[in-house]
Amino acid sequence: MGIKTIFFLLLLFSFHILFAQNNIPVGTWRTHLTYHNAEAMTVADGKVYCSSENGLFYFDQQDKSLNVLSKVNDLSDIGITSMNYSSIYKTLVIGYHNGNIDLLNEDGIVNIRSILNAEFEDKRINQISFFKNFAFLSTSFGVAQLDIMKYEIKESYTQIGENATQIEVFASANTDDSLFLASEQGLMVASLADGVNRIDFNNWRTVNTANVGGIFNVAALDKSVIFTIENDGVYNYENNTWQKLFVAENESFHNLNEADNQVLLSTSAEVFGINPNLSIQTFDGAEINTPKEAGYDATGNLWFADQGKGLSAYDGNNTQNYIPEGTFDPSNFSISFFQNKILVTSGGYDNKYSPNGNYSGFYVFEDGNWTNYTSVANRNLELSEIPDLPDLNSFTFNEMNSTGYLGSFGKGLLQWNLTDNEFRNVLSTPFRPSSSGDTLITGVFANFNGTVWVANHGVGAGEPSIHSLNLEGDWQSYFFAEQASRYPLSILEDDFSSKWIRLSPDLGGGILVFNDNGESRYLTDKFGEGDLPNKNINAMEKDLNGSIWVGTDEGVAEFFSPGSAFTEEGANAVTPRFEGRPLLSSEKITALAVDGGNRKWIGSKNGIWLFSEDGSELVSFFDKDNSPLLSNEIIDIGIHPITGEVFIGTNLGVISYRGTATEGESGFSNVKIFPNPVRPDYNGLVSISGLSPNSSVKITDITGKLIWDTQANGGTATWNVANYNGEHAKSGVYLIYSASTDGEEAFVGKIAVIE
Repeated sequence: MGIKTIFFLLLLFSFHILFAQNNIPVGTWRTHLTYHNAEAMTVADGKVYCSSENGLFYFDQQDKSLNVLSKVNDLSDIGITSMNYSSIYKTLVIGYHNGNIDLLNEDGIVNIRSILNAEFEDKRINQISFFKNFAFLSTSFGVAQLDIMKYEIKESYTQIGENATQIEVFASANTDDSLFLASEQGLMVASLADGVNRIDFNNWRTVNTANVGGIFNVAALDKSVIFTIENDGVYNYENNTWQKLFVAENESFHNLNEADNQVLLSTSAEVFGINPNLSIQTFDGAEINTPKEAGYDATGNLWFADQGKGLSAYDGNNTQNYIPEGTFDPSNFSISFFQNKILVTSGGYDNKYSPNGNYSGFYVFEDGNWTNYTSVANRNLELSEIPDLPDLNSFTFNEMNSTGYLGSFGKGLLQWNLTDNEFRNVLSTPFRPSSSGDTLITGVFANFNGTVWVANHGVGAGEPSIHSLNLEGDWQSYFFAEQASRYPLSILEDDFSSKWIRLSPDLGGGILVFNDNGESRYLTDKFGEGDLPNKNINAMEKDLNGSIWVGTDEGVAEFFSPGSAFTEEGANAVTPRFEGRPLLSSEKITALAVDGGNRKWIGSKNGIWLFSEDGSELVSFFDKDNSPLLSNEIIDIGIHPITGEVFIGTNLGVISYRGTATEGESGFSNVKIFPNPVRPDYNGLVSISGLSPNSSVKITDITGKLIWDTQANGGTATWNVANYNGEHAKSGVYLIYSASTDGEEAFVGKIAVIE
């Protein structure tokens, strides 16, 4: 058949610069972490670094930019617990909860894994101080002495407690000749003289004169040693004498930090400066919430990590807060796509189906920006307030009336009218409470007719657990005889309008299928009744061919013909096979998603896999060791079908990877080539998106010589900027030709390569 329509697109570079601002290149990652709950900060040369519960960023004082550092740009880990900057060696030392260490300097990042690989039960790095060319790392097992110049641990003091016991050290500080430790045994000291063996506990002494228990903060100021005692006060130790500087009963002390000939004390609500003469300075004009650490920059401005406000700066008159773009909270439960947006619910419930008590709400990603909707007290953040519903765990969008619905594991259903951006708790419903009296909604699904289906978990015996709401506002309820049907978790609809209900694994498990004719079927691991690999179902997804894919405790299963689920012949699932074995049969599957090429993204507690359409070919595997993935524990996967960006929810937060597949489009009216032009410093893939489904793509030079051809994954094809011989394309303009599979439509575009 002849080509009837040809689209020709002259790709203007300015258009692609705009496009690039909100997208990342194919095959690359970006994090979506939480930064307002700042935990630590340090001032470097012209930069102020700040870490949060799962992120790190810095403010560049020269160009006034805010910059995020993560595993995507070479940090080795996530979960920073301490950091400090050595101005002498111009090195930022970063310590992690698991003992991992990164050194960030002008040459890049050096990773030191000595403590990470050690056999201590707990390896958390609590605090970092400097002496000469060494960093003293206060840890859960004692102190490690790191040589900053040689990038190695010189020695460790691990059994320095009473009778050579191992003790936790929370912080360290040094005077000219002594090293002081804030430890669970109290305030300890040893000589820093070259001949002293600090590994020997006999060379350490505890200087407490009273039974005060653990001391958590210490800092040195000339020959004075400042330390804190919880719920008591701040003390000075000098010449073997204690002096109480001020009383602070019922006060928590977060940090003592040496800064600009002062010691800065961060408490639960204030920052104080302790001067060399031991007088106290206050910062009455500063807007402070919960400071965790403070420091001065070269101009004398006070900077502090504020739990709730991010990184804050006080110039003596005004307070400025700095918070990078990100989610309100690391917690996540489900990831959905609607209206060119990604929505993440914070969740949820635990593996025993008890509420988490999470009021963080949900987060929406659009055009490179996050909008956070929460009922948590504003805390001076730019948040969109919603009704006070806990544990939002599921979302659906009804296109017929532009309304979103979110399930709450405790207070029913939240309705979101996107036309006027108004929220309301839907109260007039037929929902049944659980035995605790709470209304537990675990799944919502809106079909193409505009009917919203709701899963009502933990109802009483003989009560309906599935409900539907039509566009007229009428509710209908559905009861099923199976005991397991009282505990539904999620709902989807197949191409035959049958509803597939995933049931709680620990409370019967399996899948309930029913249709509008009143037929229902309970599918389990028994042959003839589902033949699932395991009846514990943790994820369920419909693919582009209409098949229902199921993730179980023992791998994956597929229902090729969902419409036959009510017949004896069609009730059994088929187990896909990879390398001759049942697909991922040794994995507890936790998440499933289908991309625009009908490929399967599968998550477990050991990482994430990308398989071909039928599961027979492994395309990619990612874990925290071979990729920037935050954690191997995958909670959910959601895909933006237009950009191909795969959003991955982990127990440590959300990260995304731009895949090579998108939904195919009818025609070629919205083709995008990214990046364009391809500059000399770019080493990734070029994506050609917005193509007709699975169309052919050919790339030629300006003379018409073919240098590359491929087929689109759904609506996206990729080019590695090389020819068939693997040689990088030379500078010039190249033509891109694409045709739909039926030959009805075609596209011609241009891309520039600059060497």
